[in-house]
Amino acid sequence: MIRVAVVGCGYWGPQHIRNFSASGRARVVLAVDLNPERLAHIAGRYPEVRTTCTAAAALDDGVDAVVIATPAGTHYPLARAALLAGKHVLVEKPLTTRAEHARELVHLAEARGLTLMTGHTFMYHPAVRALAGLIRSGELGDIFYISSTRVNLGLHRKDVDVLWDLAAHDISILRFLLGAQPRVGSVYGAAFHDPAVAEVAFAELRYPGGVLANVHVSWLDPVKIRRMTVVGSRKMAVWDDVEPHDKLRIHDKGVAHAPYYDDFGQWQVAYRYGDVHVPHIPWVEPLRAECDHFLDCIRDGTPPLTDGRDGLAVVETLEACSAALVLQRPPPAEAAVSPATGRPAPAPPAPSP
Repeated sequence: MIRVAVVGCGYWGPQHIRNFSASGRARVVLAVDLNPERLAHIAGRYPEVRTTCTAAAALDDGVDAVVIATPAGTHYPLARAALLAGKHVLVEKPLTTRAEHARELVHLAEARGLTLMTGHTFMYHPAVRALAGLIRSGELGDIFYISSTRVNLGLHRKDVDVLWDLAAHDISILRFLLGAQPRVGSVYGAAFHDPAVAEVAFAELRYPGGVLANVHVSWLDPVKIRRMTVVGSRKMAVWDDVEPHDKLRIHDKGVAHAPYYDDFGQWQVAYRYGDVHVPHIPWVEPLRAECDHFLDCIRDGTPPLTDGRDGLAVVETLEACSAALVLQRPPPAEAAVSPATGRPAPAPPAPSP
């Protein structure tokens, strides 16, 4: 039995406890959080798990692996301490908030022969893996571009902006689908409540082979959308993670080659409208698959699919996005004028807690 400590019991920590406890191959021996109410909740559901507010307890000899599900800014010091203590480590995304810190963690894990895994959960999503298979098999043809939208209302954060919170998912998925690092193009965002924190952003990413990707993320949208469209020369695919069942649709649509004409006025574009295919994809909870994979890697010593280097690559792209970000900030209250009335505009509503 692999003995696991979970540090951070907000949203993701209890999900890790549930999955590791159900695996039959691991035993959660410790849960750490600064909030006594969260610890009481864990103790009520899992009385066999010891609870504490002291993160150093996860470094005890009775722990083999540490899961870090805390705010992003704490990932580096917690992961570093765990690796130095000889623990295998699974860190929720992003791995760190600075590439130099991620690089240090990678080197530390490799030097000590420890598993360092990043929680890029969507790499274990059955529909994402099926989409990757479509791209790699050539069924979609040459990939022209990918458009990804990840928006909802909230949750506003102060430790990271919307790029580091939401776009980290899309960047990791694109890396998995295309197998390459992008060159970051234009990145635009806007802050409406906290002038230092982007709440909506649009990022242009350029991949080898001329593949263009656009990522739209927002904490200020009335409708939750989790959709990625992949447009190829032969077919197109849409992955919609909000759909309860038919998450992946393959569209046999495209542009046919037009015949050659001497007269430009005769030129016509021919479109192909074929069937829409919804493949049957057996469902496996992505986080359960991620947790099982982490245990496999500890047992076998094999590199994780989402290892520390994968986490580093995503952090490097996020850093490049932050450097390129052109951020529109709210004007001073006295300068905010409604273009419709010419009078001072009302302040935007404060985000819900």
